[in-house]
Amino acid sequence: MSGLLGWVKGHLVVVICTVVVLVSLPLGFVFSSKMNASIRTSAEKDGNEQLRQIQNARVSYVIPSLAPGEPPVELARQAPNAALTAWVKEQRDRRSAEAAGVMRRAIEFNRRDHRPIVEGLFPTPPQNQTQELRLKNELLNRLTGNPVANQRSVYEDLFAEVGGGAPPAPEQVFERVRDVEERERERLLADSPTGQLTAEQQTRLAEQLTNRRIGEYQRRAREISFYADMSSLDRTGFEKRSSLLPPPRLDQTQGGAPPHVAEFFQWQWDYWLVRDLLSAVERANTAPDGDRLDVEHSVVKRVEKISVEMLPIFGDERPPRLAASGAGGVPLDPSVSLTGRVTSDGNKMYDVRRAKMTVIVSAERLPVFLDALTQTNMITVLGVTLGEVDVWEDLNRGYFYGREPVVRAEVELETLWLRAWMSALMPNYVRQRLGVEQIAEPD
Repeated sequence: MSGLLGWVKGHLVVVICTVVVLVSLPLGFVFSSKMNASIRTSAEKDGNEQLRQIQNARVSYVIPSLAPGEPPVELARQAPNAALTAWVKEQRDRRSAEAAGVMRRAIEFNRRDHRPIVEGLFPTPPQNQTQELRLKNELLNRLTGNPVANQRSVYEDLFAEVGGGAPPAPEQVFERVRDVEERERERLLADSPTGQLTAEQQTRLAEQLTNRRIGEYQRRAREISFYADMSSLDRTGFEKRSSLLPPPRLDQTQGGAPPHVAEFFQWQWDYWLVRDLLSAVERANTAPDGDRLDVEHSVVKRVEKISVEMLPIFGDERPPRLAASGAGGVPLDPSVSLTGRVTSDGNKMYDVRRAKMTVIVSAERLPVFLDALTQTNMITVLGVTLGEVDVWEDLNRGYFYGREPVVRAEVELETLWLRAWMSALMPNYVRQRLGVEQIAEPD
């Protein structure tokens, strides 16, 4: 025993370390077990809280609308779902593609075949003044016609293109009726023993001449689809705010100097607008089989007047200041018209041009013409005022309308012009006055 104690004393450090190791192993196990349980409990608590938050999470899925008046599709407060998320994304992408497609179609519908009559003048004329003057003169000659150069106005060409025309010239009708009168009078006198026409013969001759005159009017009515010519262009429909249809020739302008390029752009725009209105008349006067109807069978018999409101950019005029309404919306002014649409500082999508037409139209088929207007371009009928037509007085002036009842319709119109294609052609002055930001067309 004394040997063992002696050895312990001699190896005291070893003995102490051994005891510490033997004691610490069970104690470490006990303490580590308690620590692991605490850590595990805390981790489980945090994990459960996060899992609860995930399980209780809610998101709102929204599929945007395409039209301003159409509500969006909203799946509110849904639990996150990979399949639902993928479906909503697919629908949103499809909507975006549809919106771009609708916009492209709207632009093409609105633009139609409208191209500058003279290339190179819009939006920025040449810096060389000689070239600029040449283009301005060329456009004016195209719009107004140049009798010296035997050049017709594009308006004259337009009337002929859509089937419009004037009644027969009075002097032409007079000559033909007089020829008939001379021949018949000679024939009747040759058979008269007294060398004089009887009262009955004079009555029959007068009837024959009347029928011949009406026949001349009918013949002309079969050659055209409706009556309209340069005299139909009216510069007074909007009083002082009426655009000049057609514009003045260069020798009629103040000082003989060519106007500013902004005025030329308005005159170009006026022509596009008038072209749309006359194209609507042509559409109304076209049969389902595609054949153009003559005056007797047409819907619109005559275009008496067309007038266009000028742009609000000249002098002290400016578009009204209206705040934009809603996301992507445009401001409306109900005091202007029943639609409230107007060119304004807050309207970045389109410009509004108002026009008026006075037409002699079939009383029964007037809706056909009104529908043709909306089918031709972005044209809205704001109002229609109907009046009687003195058909006998008009017939005496060469206008033959056929046998169906007709009315005189004064139509007030609103036309929209999308800036997505118009802005690229606008001169800087026009853009600044209208507050136009150039908009890129959708791909």
